[in-house]
Amino acid sequence: MIKLLDLIKEILQEINNPFGKVVYHGGSKKFDLNSLDIDRKSLARSPDGRIIRETGSEQTGVGFYVSLDLFENFPDDFYDRILNPVYKEGTRGNESANKYAHISHDGFPDYIYRVVLSDDINLEKYGYKNIDGRNVSKEQKEKLLAEGIDGLYNEKTEAVILNKDKIESLDIAYIAEDLMTRISPIKMDEVKSWNDVPTSDFGASQGIDQNKQIQMSNENVDKYLKETLKVPYIFESFSSKDYIATNAPKEVIDAVYNEEWDDEKNMTDTTKQDEARKKYPVKNYKFYYVQPYEGFYNWKKV
Repeated sequence: MIKLLDLIKEILQEINNPFGKVVYHGGSKKFDLNSLDIDRKSLARSPDGRIIRETGSEQTGVGFYVSLDLFENFPDDFYDRILNPVYKEGTRGNESANKYAHISHDGFPDYIYRVVLSDDINLEKYGYKNIDGRNVSKEQKEKLLAEGIDGLYNEKTEAVILNKDKIESLDIAYIAEDLMTRISPIKMDEVKSWNDVPTSDFGASQGIDQNKQIQMSNENVDKYLKETLKVPYIFESFSSKDYIATNAPKEVIDAVYNEEWDDEKNMTDTTKQDEARKKYPVKNYKFYYVQPYEGFYNWKKV
């Protein structure tokens, strides 16, 4: 009997809320359920009432926008190259919480909230009574609430919650305080000699193998380079924070780039350098372009 009642309850919940019970919201503002601004009074607006910095609806609307998805709908192999385990969590979609954290970005930190909706929340589809769910006016909100409708949803992409009382809980689930680091191998098939190894951030960015680029949390970079890629030495550090690392030992780098001045000839003597370059062929080594704090959001679970 209890199981039957539970089943009936689930069916009723599905009828009232076909969107989902556990949803997510991304943004740059820190708040809790008590301070949640359904009418979005705190957002900066232009004289005509349009929202200046977007966080959800397109123009002047009210409501709290949520998504079923944590991250954007990129291919699996894209996420396979992000070595931050958080990016393996949740589902992906075109209106993800991560996407709206990007849109509303106003300096770190940024947040993804886990939102649990009440069992008796009542949602209707976008377009209900010709109401645009992406831009619900305050007057439309009041009319919907008077009908017992707590929000609108757009298939399985996003929903706008208009009744704060139908939110069971709202908590920060993930926080991003910086970007991840990108590590990209230099295309060694294009490096024919030591002179072809990039010595500028522009040259490095032009010569990377984009399909093998990985991203990871910054605190793991040194360990990854030393233990996984066997890269003990920074070959070239640029004026920016970017640099090229290599698995060629320092003594090899010193030898192949060692130019000595010949006082008698009053010119550079490259004899030792030429000998070293023959002894240590560039094809024996690998080079990686490292770009600290240039990757995707470095999300961490709270």
